[in-house]
Amino acid sequence: MTPAPDEKKPDETGFPGTPERRSVPRLKLAMPVSVRVLIPEETFQPRSMTGSSIDLAPGGMSVTVEEMTQDLYLRLLSDRRYIRIAFESPLDAEEVKITGKVVGIDFRKEKAAASSGPCELRVFFEEGKSGDTDKYMAFITAMIEN
Repeated sequence: MTPAPDEKKPDETGFPGTPERRSVPRLKLAMPVSVRVLIPEETFQPRSMTGSSIDLAPGGMSVTVEEMTQDLYLRLLSDRRYIRIAFESPLDAEEVKITGKVVGIDFRKEKAAASSGPCELRVFFEEGKSGDTDKYMAFITAMIEN
């Protein structure tokens, strides 16, 4: 269907007529990731899941995981939670581990079985507290330049 001549088309943000406000655009890249949810009250038993990246930027990353339980989802909502994302760099096969704060959650329970389902996590990487920040930034820079 062709939009009407006066109808504005969505831009990269997905909203019609909304300019991109980021100084560095997000890099759309699907690659396997492992996610460990760090829950302070369960210090010795972080929750581990596998998933896929959706997009990456110098300051954060969006990932999707398939096996989010409703219990873990509610714990993520109840307090500021940190997660560690690990992935193998497609550039040099080196493992990158970076820790960030969960700033957005989209839990799609309606598509899931009764107790778990797919979930999108949006993660913000705090400067100086994120683990392999240098490796991550080198990876992002190389991917954007290619």
